[in-house]
Order: sequence, then C-alpha cells, then structure tokens
Amino acid sequence: MSDRDDYATNALPRRLDDIVRRQRDRCQIRLASAAEFDALHTALPAARARHTLADWRLIAIVADGNASLHLLGTTERTESWITSRVSGLDLETRSARTANNHYALAAAGAGEPPFEHVLHVCAALNAWGLGRALDVVRVFY
Repeated sequence: MSDRDDYATNALPRRLDDIVRRQRDRCQIRLASAAEFDALHTALPAARARHTLADWRLIAIVADGNASLHLLGTTERTESWITSRVSGLDLETRSARTANNHYALAAAGAGEPPFEHVLHVCAALNAWGLGRALDVVRVFY
C-alpha cells in the first residue's frame, strides 16, 4: 500500500463517531439511544411520502448536550439521504415526519451505517456550514 492509499484509508471516517475530528467534547454523532427513539413515537396520519428510506437508522447529532435526531438511509432511487430533524416516528404505519416532509420507512438497518452513509453525513455537515468547525472530511457531491 502506498503512502497515499494509507492516508486515504485513515483519513476517511468509517463510523459515525469518526466524523467529528475537532471539538469532540462539544459535538458527537452516534446512533440514537432507545430512549431517544421512544421519545419520537407518535401516531402519524397517512401522508404522501417524499421518499421511502431503506437500510435506515436514527442518528443523533449531539451538540453541547442537545441531541438533534435525523434519519439516515437509502432512497428508492438508491441515493444516500439524511433528513432534517425528525419530529415524529410511527413504526406501526412505518412512517416518519420532519418539519416539512413525511417519509415512508422500509427495512431498518442494524448497527453502524454503511460507508456511503457515513460519507453522506460528512457531506451534509459541510453543506450545513458545520464541517470546518468540526474538522469534518470535506465531502461534496
């Protein structure tokens, strides 16, 4: 393996916890806890879904002790996707709500998200203007 290959392998985050490289005492990214998951449970009325998310996970972006919960998954067009803050989750109707959208939920993923989802979180944090302060790998697409 060349030095360049070794750098690329070690520079890219492989897990949610690897994304934030600066100010880790103030910001962490992780899978949501069972309590956070349960707190979102609510009955949601039927609504037109913006996307159907498969292999999804509920993740927490925790800044200064306050968690913002987001769905991370793959759309029906096989695109990686992260939602804005989730405000409701109904596993009976397999749906989720954010401030402006509803999402249908296909099969959930288990454990850490796949590499392409981790990189998508990096891209989102950069697009949201948070990447530089947290020393997130610059991923854009």
